[in-house]
Amino acid sequence: MRKLPQNLIEKQEKIRTETLLIIQGSIDELNAEGYLITIKDLIERTKFSRSLFSKPHVQEILKKNKIGKYKNTKTINEKVDEDIREKSFRLEKELINAKVKIEKMKNDNEVKIASISNLKVKFHDKTEECEILRGELHILMQKAKILGFDLKLADSKG
Repeated sequence: MRKLPQNLIEKQEKIRTETLLIIQGSIDELNAEGYLITIKDLIERTKFSRSLFSKPHVQEILKKNKIGKYKNTKTINEKVDEDIREKSFRLEKELINAKVKIEKMKNDNEVKIASISNLKVKFHDKTEECEILRGELHILMQKAKILGFDLKLADSKG
């Protein structure tokens, strides 16, 4: 069996080391950003192929950082858990307040619709009353003219 040339072995080792540094750097960045890191996140961040993450030297770094199949799924970080509970409680409170506001607005809207409807009826009644009064005024003006009275109505222009 042939031995690999020493330069090839050194080149492969250099590439492995660079790969591990890139992966560890991405893990550190994602941890700093607060991510619960998955292999998919690392693939997106590093642009490495999925198959690379199944190689032994990469599996070691995943195991060390508890990522992928090495992740401890039974415990959740207490701070993250507390933040989730706090945010959930706050969102539920906001939801209840929003529902109360919506209900109040619906009731206000119904009152305003009823008021508008009532005002429309009054407007219609007053419009009819005005037309009747104009007709009566016209009849009175005609009678006064026949009887010889010179009635001058107040003019809005003068």
